[in-house]
Amino acid sequence: MVVHSPISSTVATSTAAPLELVIADVPATPSRAGAVRHAVASWLDAAAIDSSRRPDVELAVYEALANTVEHAYRDFDVPGTFTVRAVFSVHEQTLEVAVVDHGRWRPPTPNPMRGNGLPLISAVTSVSSVAPSSDGTSVVMRWDAAALAGAV
Repeated sequence: MVVHSPISSTVATSTAAPLELVIADVPATPSRAGAVRHAVASWLDAAAIDSSRRPDVELAVYEALANTVEHAYRDFDVPGTFTVRAVFSVHEQTLEVAVVDHGRWRPPTPNPMRGNGLPLISAVTSVSSVAPSSDGTSVVMRWDAAALAGAV
């Protein structure tokens, strides 16, 4: 088990099984999003993700976290929570990260200075999706073996 302060997480140690990180029920605040970003960065290092690809992964994850903090709970009196789940398949050399909140989806507002987060996520991932529902929004980001090796 690897513990990241103030966020705790677990990293599987078997090379045959996928490596997994789950950070659940985190308050959707800027400081907590920053702490989760650092926890994800540490996990990527422990999972031995190519160091040249980690900045793209960290950037995409942080953009999804920032969207949660800024948009998901805008109409709520108290910020809600989010969960991050990352799975690295050692065998397939694929990485999937999901950021899930329980807030309300808001379509992007037309503003040339804003609204670049989701296109940015799309640009640095192999595949990404946004799934709004009545229970919140899930942003899923995936990197395939070629992307993780730097051949995007």
